[in-house]
Amino acid sequence: MPQQPLGPFSYKFGAWKPDRPHLVNPVFPPNMEEYFNGGQIALTTAQNCIWTAQGYRPYFPLVGGAALPSQCLGAIAGYDTNGDLHVYAGTATDLYSLESGAWVSRSKTAAAYTATAWSFQVYGACVYASDGKDPIQTLTMGSGVNFADLDDTDPAPKAAVLGVIRDFVFAGNLNPGTVNALPYGVQWSAVANGASWPTPDTQAAYAAQAGEQTLYPEYGPVMAISDNESFGLLFQRSGIQRCEYVGGNQVFQFYTYEKKRGALGQNAVARVGNKYYFASPDGFFVTDGNNTTPIGYEQVDNWFFDNALPSALGTVCAAADTRNKVVYFAFQSNSGSTLDSILAYNYVEQIWSYCQQPQELLFQGLTSDGAWAPFGFTTSHAYGGFTGAPSTAVLETIDFNFNQGGRAIITQMRAMSQGIPQMRAAARAREQDPVLWTPYYPGNQRDAVVGLRSEGVYHRLGVSLAGDFGFAVGATVWPVQSGWL
Repeated sequence: MPQQPLGPFSYKFGAWKPDRPHLVNPVFPPNMEEYFNGGQIALTTAQNCIWTAQGYRPYFPLVGGAALPSQCLGAIAGYDTNGDLHVYAGTATDLYSLESGAWVSRSKTAAAYTATAWSFQVYGACVYASDGKDPIQTLTMGSGVNFADLDDTDPAPKAAVLGVIRDFVFAGNLNPGTVNALPYGVQWSAVANGASWPTPDTQAAYAAQAGEQTLYPEYGPVMAISDNESFGLLFQRSGIQRCEYVGGNQVFQFYTYEKKRGALGQNAVARVGNKYYFASPDGFFVTDGNNTTPIGYEQVDNWFFDNALPSALGTVCAAADTRNKVVYFAFQSNSGSTLDSILAYNYVEQIWSYCQQPQELLFQGLTSDGAWAPFGFTTSHAYGGFTGAPSTAVLETIDFNFNQGGRAIITQMRAMSQGIPQMRAAARAREQDPVLWTPYYPGNQRDAVVGLRSEGVYHRLGVSLAGDFGFAVGATVWPVQSGWL
């Protein structure tokens, strides 16, 4: 009896949602679209690629240039008042500026630092840096020679994190590791003067609108401080405070609008406009300062916690790529020794992918033409952007069924993509059976079709794309019936 053709079918690659079951709806395909007549199939793998403009595109990895002498523990890129771009970074013992493609030490002239992490902020003509152990450091961008302790009659607090809200420099998680530690406390400078920190609750402080606030301790230490012109967000470990300028002796009004989740670490928040994308102890979220919306639920939250090293969750780094509309979350995997993995989230189309990229720091900075972009430091301490040669991308679908109530054989396949794809298929009879993949094969020269033989009840499609493949949107397959159950 001749085998009955079932296709061809053209399927669009859908979203990568590893938290969901790896079996498509049994009534699939739901419709017969004119072009993608098989519908859309979610993916079990979307590796070394990003989603943008209705398809998967290459991931360009971090490539380093000038290298620091040791591990980078914090960095910032920002403009001075003349519009010139500057980059600063800190190691355990020194602070540096990037000048003419080389790192130049700008450490204070006193004893070396003993930092375990640096928090940087740019305000006005100055860059500020804090390691939680030394007084806040400051340097005039473009003209300063060395960082120095803030020169103020009333010294600024030692702080683990810095931020800028309206016309004030904020310090949070105060005096860590000392008898005066206040992990859930914040203090802010005089208005329009980041170098002046009058003692709170004094006449000098009232006159300068400087002050301090003790947040609710049940939400944990201050992990990150947002920068915003109209309001500020203070991310604690399991809550978020919104502070608004009201003036007078009160200066700022604080209230906790998020009482369930906060930030995993001081680098776990990325800003895009007036929205803040962050990694929390219970998943991934976005907030606008009024509401918090889950972006990882039923998609990647469980996958992340299954694959991330629990003891390194506080090192998660977030950075936005506003041109590609993607937020990167770098983390250390269970088998890694550094930030070796990245979750990439398209915040316009709300689709995830993941990439493998060893690095020691990821941060968000401004490019020379004013766009926000991710930058980082390689494991050899070299600074650079995400402009390297693309890694090989892998796309694999969830299980689906061609022959409802029966078995089928995939005989041919063609990837809908640019570049030169390698293609394969998999099949199994039962969900509990192992997935048996064919080898990868390239398409032929005439029409890019590859001959395969993958027989079973449930099927998967796989595509591997090397180099700058442009885009990948789906695949066409030619199945035939091979029997009934």
